[in-house]
Amino acid sequence: MEKSCKFITAFDILYINKCVIKDTGGLFIGENNIRHGQNLELILEEIMFPIYQVDRFPTLFMKIACLIQRIICNHVFNDGNKRTALGCCIQMFFINGYNFTVDDEVEKFLISISIDKLSIENIAKFIEKKVNYHTP
Repeated sequence: MEKSCKFITAFDILYINKCVIKDTGGLFIGENNIRHGQNLELILEEIMFPIYQVDRFPTLFMKIACLIQRIICNHVFNDGNKRTALGCCIQMFFINGYNFTVDDEVEKFLISISIDKLSIENIAKFIEKKVNYHTP
């Protein structure tokens, strides 16, 4: 599984947020719904680039878990953070050759990330159970 990862972009994340608000309702403020001071590029850089040749998030699961956790716990958007994090998760797995299974357990887990401030390691363990490989 540990081939090179493909990543979504900040534009992709903004688009996912816009779509989830449009499709499921919610509050969209301003041009891109970003809360003051939030920076998607910094979140993406954190998962994409090693620091001093050390990859803090060495697996695809860890990278996606970090992205999910940062979007939800940092409240990047005015609304739709959990839904956007889920959309990013689905898209990141898909472009890397995996399908992510969404069910009631996933919905409850996303809420628990927000309430309990779950660790990236715990998020990675959970999402790993919800994927299967597909041919890209």
